[in-house]
Amino acid sequence: MFNQVVIQMGFWTAWLVIPAVFELSPAIVAFFRNHFSKISSKQEYHPGRMPQLTVIVPIYNSGDTLYDCLKSIAESNYPKHLISIICTNNKSTDNSFEVYKQAQMDFRKCSYAVA
Repeated sequence: MFNQVVIQMGFWTAWLVIPAVFELSPAIVAFFRNHFSKISSKQEYHPGRMPQLTVIVPIYNSGDTLYDCLKSIAESNYPKHLISIICTNNKSTDNSFEVYKQAQMDFRKCSYAVA
């Protein structure tokens, strides 16, 4: 009886330990490697020539989230003079256009257009 319990405990312990060793350990190592590599590398790579980007943002009734969306585009690390933002408004019934105008005033370095 006691031998059977020990064998069963060994069997289930192996099923718990083996995945921890072969799956959790590499995940933990990769987490720390990625975490500390971002901190240690402070140089940003910029190629010699970067293309101009045009971001099309549909803004139908998106007044609540539009400002944060345009802010995230404007605060990206891409050169601001190469970013064009086109906001397409299809007869919104909320304050999307007012939010757009406010974002246009706040983030002047990007070029904006309304379609």
